[in-house]
Amino acid sequence: MVGETLGGKYRIIRLLGQGGMGAVYEAQLAATARRVAVKVMHGAAQQGGGLALKRFQREARTVAMLDDPHIVSVIDAGADPATGAPFLVMERLEGEDLHQRIRRAGALAPDAALRIAAQACRGLSRAHEMCIVHRDIKPANLFLSRVEQGEIAVKLLDFGIAKIKEQAAQGLSTTTGLTQSGAILARPHLYGRDGEAFE
Repeated sequence: MVGETLGGKYRIIRLLGQGGMGAVYEAQLAATARRVAVKVMHGAAQQGGGLALKRFQREARTVAMLDDPHIVSVIDAGADPATGAPFLVMERLEGEDLHQRIRRAGALAPDAALRIAAQACRGLSRAHEMCIVHRDIKPANLFLSRVEQGEIAVKLLDFGIAKIKEQAAQGLSTTTGLTQSGAILARPHLYGRDGEAFE
């Protein structure tokens, strides 16, 4: 994937991370040289009866509805003509997620934890105003983005299993049929002072 051009305009530079459904790459928009982050769905996930693909497509539409400084911005979405792989283009963030921060430096000081929680709550409040429930808040989905003058802005990531209420649908498909009652969609973790996760 690295070195290829996705969708005819996003040149893949390097892998940033990957999970069960796909991978996130740093890419460059050929026309303007702007750096972006591109989330690409794995071929195996596309084969899973269409459910993963529907969730991926819904994530693109969901985040595009949310214009907030504490939610990652979606720039573009589509499918690569050559491979058929769905992709989601987001703003390129500089920094690290909260999970990485805890593993690297240990438990947060109380004032830092409160500042992070307050910013995350602002992003969640905006989502709730739009009748969208994230449903997967965890350290790995709270990104500590470095902005001007070295300040940190918390950005919510990964709305892949978000619940969209009927009031917010307006052309979006709701979660009906995408989640069975009682299904476990995210695994809770407890973090010790050394940042290690305990299941």
